Amino acid sequence: YVRLIGIDPKAKRRVCEEIIQKPGGPVSGSSTGSGSRSYSPYSSAPQATAGFSSNGLDSSVDDLVRQLLSQGYRIGIEYADERRFRTSSWKSAPGISSDNLSQALADLGACLADHAGEYVRLIGIDPKAKRRVMEKIIQKPGDTVNPGAKPSSSYSYTPSSTQSSGFNGSKVSGSSLSQDIVEKIRNLLSQGYRIGTEHADKRRFRTSSWQSCSPIDSTRVSEVVEGLETCLVQHSGEYVRLIGIDPKAKRRVLETLIQKP
Repeated sequence: YVRLIGIDPKAKRRVCEEIIQKPGGPVSGSSTGSGSRSYSPYSSAPQATAGFSSNGLDSSVDDLVRQLLSQGYRIGIEYADERRFRTSSWKSAPGISSDNLSQALADLGACLADHAGEYVRLIGIDPKAKRRVMEKIIQKPGDTVNPGAKPSSSYSYTPSSTQSSGFNGSKVSGSSLSQDIVEKIRNLLSQGYRIGTEHADKRRFRTSSWQSCSPIDSTRVSEVVEGLETCLVQHSGEYVRLIGIDPKAKRRVLETLIQKP
């Protein structure tokens, strides 16, 4: 077995692990062995093909999901239209909670169908280290819709609101926040980030003079949502934005407006 490793030299961590050779398995015809040519990891890496598995996904995506689940990782999904893709402004879709391969693949296929015509990337998440281990684009605008892919109503996957702001998205049961905002919180916490909030009245908003709300120290989604809702109530009639913070790098990874006057 041979696997390809993608390494982030700054963060000193792996960002991708992919098996590119198996015993007795097919090897790219361009690979002639190390004795006759220099080794190139890309020559034998699996390429996207026109063939699809029974669930409507490309067979290479099937293998990738299988590898991630077998290593105990969780599956996340992000999507972006062409404008957002150019600015790397990805939106989070609800994560795939199932560790059953067939269900995970079915949910992933449903997500691709829901976001046909958009970029979609697969995220591998280490739930223990709370970090990403892989990011891979698995759909682009103009790609042929995979045969067998069905809309999300057939599966447990529920598409997120098409709005990125808490005041426009569909509400989550028992919460005043939209599904999209709750998923953002969940994804931020799963990566080890902290949640902060800031508020501003109309005058301060015009000059971008934001003020910090009470800090939210919890790493539990339910408690963070409760703290965020409290902030919204305390500052009703004002602008409020959600902040994602990397505690190690001490920098912001996300700023999104979730309330307007």
